[in-house]
Amino acid sequence: QPDNVHVTRRASGAEISSVVDRAQAAVVETQPEIAIGGDGLRLASKEVVVLITLPKRESGVATNVTTRGVGLAAFELRPQLRIIEGRTFKPGSAEVIVGSSIAQRFEGAAIGSLLRFGGREWRVVGLFEAKGSAYDSEVWADADQLLQSFRRNAWSAVVARLADPATLPEMKLRLENDPRLTLDVKAEREFFEDQSKALSNFISYLGLTLSVIFSVGAMIG
Repeated sequence: QPDNVHVTRRASGAEISSVVDRAQAAVVETQPEIAIGGDGLRLASKEVVVLITLPKRESGVATNVTTRGVGLAAFELRPQLRIIEGRTFKPGSAEVIVGSSIAQRFEGAAIGSLLRFGGREWRVVGLFEAKGSAYDSEVWADADQLLQSFRRNAWSAVVARLADPATLPEMKLRLENDPRLTLDVKAEREFFEDQSKALSNFISYLGLTLSVIFSVGAMIG
């Protein structure tokens, strides 16, 4: 979304390795550039991202799956996301919704199923799709419940909507130069472009490494 911003820990590289403590998240939420929702609150979602393992449907092999704890504003911040079956989770409950890709590829991700992670069981109450974005491969839950289950006291990121996208440079300068904070502020498009570049670089390095290994093996052979 052109008016969304992602705030993560400075130089973290990804949400999964980012830590935004409660005090810093509160500072972000109070920035005057953030839009006001219909409920009179700032359109900001404090989110926690963790990895869990689920068995693949065909092979049964346990694979990492991104699980995102979100606030209520998360759905308004991502208008491309819609529930296609069931309903969304109730705040404060041990309920989850799963992306369409997760439901297709993993065992036990159907509506009514129970997923066990974070030391408790979570009921799947809905399926969603997000127009082929990365969110299709995520499990979503209530942020506070996920924090408690994984014994965390900090968020991974804050996602917010600006009232005017043109005000991003001003907010970015203020937050990134605040000595109390250690944050990176990026427009949503820039954030995901950086994620794509990081993944592409990793694949390139991995491919080069494997090519060298196989070439050396071939020469020895």
